[in-house]
Amino acid sequence: MSTQLYTETFRSFSDLPHVSGTLQYLEDESIHIIREALSEAKRPVLLFSLGKDSCALIHLIKKALYPEQPKVPLLHIDTRWKFKEMYEFRRAIADRGLWEVLTYTNPEAIERDIGPFKYSPEVHTSITKVEGLKKSARFSRVRRNFRWRTAR
Repeated sequence: MSTQLYTETFRSFSDLPHVSGTLQYLEDESIHIIREALSEAKRPVLLFSLGKDSCALIHLIKKALYPEQPKVPLLHIDTRWKFKEMYEFRRAIADRGLWEVLTYTNPEAIERDIGPFKYSPEVHTSITKVEGLKKSARFSRVRRNFRWRTAR
């Protein structure tokens, strides 16, 4: 089958029989895992990077909990190095009222003016994201669930 005929026959990957079945299986499995994790967690929270994977996970959580509205807060560990549009997107999600959006910025990173160009990417990531996550878990009510999720 020529490439042109193939692309005309199948407009998207999900139209391909073997891909469609695989995607459906992966979605079903993901929804099952989400439901199981949410049923076991006392205070679940979703780490939210504002990226495509986080957005896909939000969509899956909405599907897993339908017809109920999700009550899982989103936690964004802010490095202060996102594009302006990403912050606008975060604000739009919060303004819709469907999700509670929690934001945490590591004060140590602000005090030391940690940035990816002034310091190495490893140092920037460690202090703004990893240490920021640990501190946000320590100072918020997500700590117990953070330990539960990382212990697995």
